[in-house]
This record gives sequence, C-alpha cells and structure tokens, in this order.
Amino acid sequence: MMDAPPDMGPDEEYLDDPVLCMHCMEEVPWDANMCMHCKAPLNFIASTDPYQRIHAQGFILRTAAEKPRSWWTVIGIWVFALSTCGPVLAIALAQRRMSGFVNGIPPEVYAISAITLPWAVVAIRCTVNFFTWRATSRRG
Repeated sequence: MMDAPPDMGPDEEYLDDPVLCMHCMEEVPWDANMCMHCKAPLNFIASTDPYQRIHAQGFILRTAAEKPRSWWTVIGIWVFALSTCGPVLAIALAQRRMSGFVNGIPPEVYAISAITLPWAVVAIRCTVNFFTWRATSRRG
C-alpha cells in the first residue's frame, strides 16, 4: 500500500480514483449509492434506504425481465406475477359480491387494468426475451 501524504488519512488517498459500476462499467462518483447510467445499486445503503430500496428492487425486476438467462428466472417472474394478481382478483370478486358495480364497471376490471395487466405484460416480456436470447445464443 502506498503511504498517504501526512495531510490525508489512509482511506482518503483513493478518493480521486474512478469508481466503476459493476453492471454497466460506467464511471460513477465514489459516494454514489446508485449508478446514474443503469440505476444499479452500488452499495448496501441502496438496499436499506427505503426510497433507494424501491429503485434497487425495480432494477432487479427490470434486469430479470429484460435479460433472463435461465428457466428459473422466467418461472420466478411468473410466480411473482401470479401471486400478485391472484389475491387482487379475489378481493375484487369479493367486493363485487358485497357492493356490486362501481360506477357501472365491475371491480375486477379495475383490478385487471391496475395490477394484473402490467404484471402479465412483464411476465410475457420476460418469457419472450428468454426465448429470443436462447435462440440467438444457439446460433452464435
């Protein structure tokens, strides 16, 4: 280890060195918690801070949906999507039995459009991306 100048502590001598994001390999500030380019979490603070934790989880889901590399990723996305959609539809159907229609529209339509449809799109996108990646990796 190089000796630090007397006015710098041992940890401060590397503050000017570039720090790279492990996901996109772009240079980021040394004190950043999230990569500015790909939004990947860079340290443990990104997964413990409540606001940044949302972004870290979003990064994980985006990466899984855009670049699935195994069947387990595809199955995991489908399980996550179905476990999210099932209870929402069950609550909507129960609400319909109790109160009927809301503004002339069945409650399950709200549930499908608000929660179920986006998760179905993510699951289908993950599956399509997996088969596309698999087909191109076999050719190349």
